[in-house]
Amino acid sequence: MAWSPDGYVPAALLGVLIVASGAARAADPGPPAPRTPRADPADGVATEPKRLINFLSVGFSDNDGLGRVSPHVVSEIDGWQAYVDNTLAPLVEYLGPGRFDMWLSNPGGVWDDLVPLQLTATKETYTLFEQMAIARDRFPQLAEYGPLATYAHANGVDLFAYIGLPRCDDDDPDFVFDPQPDHCNAAMFDHWYGDFVTYGFKGIGHDFSATLAATSDAFAVNFPMVQAEGIDVYVESVPWWSSSQFLGLGVVAEEWLWENAEQFPENHMQEQTILDAGGRSIHLVLRPHPSFPVHNLQQWRFLKAKQLLEEGKTIAVPLKPLLLAGHPIEQLANLAEGLPAEDPVELPSLPITFQKKPANRPVTADSR
Repeated sequence: MAWSPDGYVPAALLGVLIVASGAARAADPGPPAPRTPRADPADGVATEPKRLINFLSVGFSDNDGLGRVSPHVVSEIDGWQAYVDNTLAPLVEYLGPGRFDMWLSNPGGVWDDLVPLQLTATKETYTLFEQMAIARDRFPQLAEYGPLATYAHANGVDLFAYIGLPRCDDDDPDFVFDPQPDHCNAAMFDHWYGDFVTYGFKGIGHDFSATLAATSDAFAVNFPMVQAEGIDVYVESVPWWSSSQFLGLGVVAEEWLWENAEQFPENHMQEQTILDAGGRSIHLVLRPHPSFPVHNLQQWRFLKAKQLLEEGKTIAVPLKPLLLAGHPIEQLANLAEGLPAEDPVELPSLPITFQKKPANRPVTADSR
C-alpha cells in the first residue's frame, strides 16, 4: 500500500526527529522487547467485530520512494497520546463509543534507507515485516501503544495492524528476495509480533501474503502462533481461486481489487467463499482503480463506503478527512450497525474541533 491520505514527514526531517528524541541507536534491532501483561479489552467497553473501521496510515511511501511517518500520528513529546487527543477522542465523542474499530497501516513506519524491497520481478514494497523491531530502535514512541490502547479499549475501539510479508522462504518461484529464516522462527515471535500481543490488537494483516505457497513456514509457525494469542490473521490481497491454504483466514484488499476479483471469478477466490470458510473480508475504501482518478476523493470515499455498508460489507476508510470535508459519517456508523442511514442520533454540534497541540508539531533543527 504505497500511498497515503495523511500527509508526510520528509526523510531528512524524520532524521532530525530521531536524533532529537534520542532514539538513534545501532542498526541492529536488538533483542526482542520484554513481554508485558497483555491489555485486557474486557476492562473497557465490550466489543464485537464492527463493519466500520477507521483507516490510519501511520507509515507510508509515495512515488518518490521516500520513507515517511505521518505527522498527524505520533509526536516526540506525547507519543500516541497526541493522536488520541487530536483525532481519536474527537471521533469517539462525535460518533459515540463502540461504533468503529481502527486499522493501522505500517504501524512501525516506513524507512527510506530500507525500502523499496523487491519481492518479485514486478512487485516492490514499502511495507516491511520487521518494521516494529526497527521502530523500537529508531523511534520508540511509535512502538509504545499504551496511550492508544488504553483509550481504545476503554471506548470499544478494537485495534488492527497491517505489516509486511514474512520473508522466511522463497517457495513461490516468483519471489526474488533472499529468505530470512528468522521471520518464521518461533523463538523470535515476540520480536516481530510482541507489541501487538502486549497491547491487545485483534487482527494483523500481512502485505502481499496472498502469494505465499502452501508450504511456507508462515502457515506452520507465524499464523498459528498469532491465532493462539487470540489475534486474527489477514492476508492481502484477494487470493487465487485455487489457493485453499488461505481458507479460514481473513482477507483485506482495496475495493478496486475486490471488484476485479468479482469480475474474474475464474481467477480469484470469491468473497462468499472466504466468508463461508470462517474468514472475514475487509474492503479498504481509499481510492478508485488507479486508471480512473476522481476529482473529489472524499466524496468518492463517502459514497463508496455508504454503498458497501448498504450491501452488508465491512469497510475501512479514513474517517477524519470525511468529517472535515463535511460528510455525515454518522450515516456510515448507522449503516454498519444495521440502522437506517438517516436514523436520528444525538450528535455534538458541528464543527467538531480537532486539537492542534504544539507537542504534535513536526520537529526541526531549531526546535530540538
